[in-house]
Amino acid sequence: MRSCGVGLGLVASLLGLAACQTKAKPPDIPAVLTALKDPRPEVHGPAAIAITEIGEPAVEGLAQLLRDPDPRVRVAAANALWSLGPRAKGAVGALAGALSDSSLSVRDAAARCLKSLGADAEPAVPALIAALRDPEWNVRDDAIRALGSIGPPASSAVPALMAVAKLSDSQRDTALDAVARIKAPR
Repeated sequence: MRSCGVGLGLVASLLGLAACQTKAKPPDIPAVLTALKDPRPEVHGPAAIAITEIGEPAVEGLAQLLRDPDPRVRVAAANALWSLGPRAKGAVGALAGALSDSSLSVRDAAARCLKSLGADAEPAVPALIAALRDPEWNVRDDAIRALGSIGPPASSAVPALMAVAKLSDSQRDTALDAVARIKAPR
């Protein structure tokens, strides 16, 4: 393969695609996931871009990376899942588990990803309710918003959201908005 520059060349090789070639090859998902774990930005950055191009076939591997011993890898995996949007729905269980991670960055990225999944995040409702007690404001805020985006299937969260509205001036409006979205007819 001819060189396309460091970033583009790496993305093209990770994807096995035709940016510099005339024939496309199937993406090498294990290679992309390995590159995502690399500490060098010039390697893991293009790998994250490649994940977006691969899409749903990479979800299972990314869900497994949420259990990696390195918190940087877990954050990268959660962020990559977030970049997939609704295509990441197969990782809801792993993302729910990541809400109790020891790393604030991982919990925050997992909550943000679940927020982006809307009703597909319904299986994570119990973990999101627990995340309403997280010591970090960002995690709580994304958990509130995720519950609101789930809508009526998150009705079991209404009492916890009302408690947040009573206890937290800074998150009152967000919690009440989530309750309204949960109670809204579809």
